Amino acid sequence: GGYNLIDGLRQRADLFTRLGGHHFAAGFSLPTGNIEELRVAMNRHYASVSETLPKEPPVTADLVIDDPEELNWELHGYLERLEPYGSGNPQPVMALNDVKVAAVDTVGRDKSHVKMRLAAPSGRMYEAIGFGLAEKCAAVRSGQTVNVLFNLQSNHFNGRSSLQLVLVDVQ
Repeated sequence: GGYNLIDGLRQRADLFTRLGGHHFAAGFSLPTGNIEELRVAMNRHYASVSETLPKEPPVTADLVIDDPEELNWELHGYLERLEPYGSGNPQPVMALNDVKVAAVDTVGRDKSHVKMRLAAPSGRMYEAIGFGLAEKCAAVRSGQTVNVLFNLQSNHFNGRSSLQLVLVDVQ
């Protein structure tokens, strides 16, 4: 959200041997004996400012995909030209509506991620992964029709490249 990480760390600059960074990221060194004190200080600082932080707006699509055939390597190539993505240049979020869930499963060591196979009305299948979305998608079942918000990314595994939808939200 809007929490300024470096401001929180600077509240206890005395704990560090080195400290630097900005609103979204920080680098630092500190004696291991100071870690617990830092944890307490950061939690205290966050609690003191959390009510004033801007609330994150709901995620909306930058592009609604009407024809699932448009999700191809050519589009992926265009999106690559927009990189690097970051806080000032967020990765485009796309929407694909009315896709059928062909398969759904939780994955990861702690089963906190969801993996889906989605079928477009044309029958074309899409692999989708939702990091940290297993709990939100607990009620999703094969055969249901869903709307998804996602980032289009390439997946390289076992010498094979494919496009995958990295889920941002499932409705």
